[in-house]
Amino acid sequence: MEPWPLSTSASSRLLCWPDYASACDFAVLAERLGGELARAKGVCLCLRFDPRADGSPESAIRAIEEFARGLGPEAQFEVLLVDDEMDAKDWPRLGAAVDALLALPSADAPGERRRFAQESACPLAASAQEAQRLLRAGPALRRFRRWRELTAATEGWFSPEAAATWDALLCFQERRRQSGWLGEIGVYMGKSASLLALHRDREQLLGLIDIDFPRDARALLHPLAPAERVSYLEERSSRLDGDPRVAGWMHRFRWFHIDGEHTGQALTNDLRLALRWLDDHGIACIDDFFSPMYPQLTQAVFRFVDAHPHELTPFLVGYNKCYLCRPLAAREYMEMIRTELVPALADRGHREITVFKTTEASDMNCFGMGARFQGFACRGPDWDPTRVP
Repeated sequence: MEPWPLSTSASSRLLCWPDYASACDFAVLAERLGGELARAKGVCLCLRFDPRADGSPESAIRAIEEFARGLGPEAQFEVLLVDDEMDAKDWPRLGAAVDALLALPSADAPGERRRFAQESACPLAASAQEAQRLLRAGPALRRFRRWRELTAATEGWFSPEAAATWDALLCFQERRRQSGWLGEIGVYMGKSASLLALHRDREQLLGLIDIDFPRDARALLHPLAPAERVSYLEERSSRLDGDPRVAGWMHRFRWFHIDGEHTGQALTNDLRLALRWLDDHGIACIDDFFSPMYPQLTQAVFRFVDAHPHELTPFLVGYNKCYLCRPLAAREYMEMIRTELVPALADRGHREITVFKTTEASDMNCFGMGARFQGFACRGPDWDPTRVP
């Protein structure tokens, strides 16, 4: 989907469709854009204007000018009136061109503005703090939307919720300036590998292992990562121990996805490789964890963790994946899950998810995640569900 063209060079863009005759809408808009956000440079406020619904452009412009005067001279952001002819089918394109949609009271009532808020497929900011957060996350969210569009027709068993979780965790690593390599065992058509490719910086290697790489998988990955920074190893992972091609992989990876042969024996081998290849803050992600089709994989993970208690520990389980890291790195990831994961998933289009921490750390120190449960964004133990240990 091609984003709607907007006549602005601003790096950050906020969208809303106010009722130009509503003092309430503009009062809320002033509150959303006040303070630090008003002084931010490189921000464009994109105001939707539909001549069929909003009447005279002159009246709208007068309302905007009065609103701008109320903010005072400290306001630095640009204002763009988006008065292009468009139908509801174009709203997602407009949403794809901005970083966030500002929630206004007029969208609460049934009608076009509510439909616009629901169908523009854009993260919703209901406060100044949320608007600031979404603007900071804007480039990352645009990258993720690009990946979804790029892989919409790509075969693979990579759920939208798992993809959003990956993206949130990878972005967290990048904010902490983690710069390790990224890799995968079991690439298939390249759907999940392509998301890793988009998170690879110029110096990072993308290490891929499979017994075969279909032409379509290579074609998907080729524009995303230069050939010299992708290592395609057409080999069974069980034969890589001591292979000179991976001699330089020790402690180099910040992310490694294991989705290879679905036997307990093969997964145990792949976990041994991950143990050697992960850096101190790296994540190993295991596919088909808790899948009823592959109970041997869940058993293999728990047996491996029990055998290596000071080397890998699970910190998150959900949507067919188990996430492991070094024990000393678990605290930073768990704090991110506790405070950031639910809004990060909502930003990526998944608003009905609950994060669970249903026992004390002394029992098991791991989060779970699944479909929204009893209205909780984050749920604690059965005996005290509002407290997250």
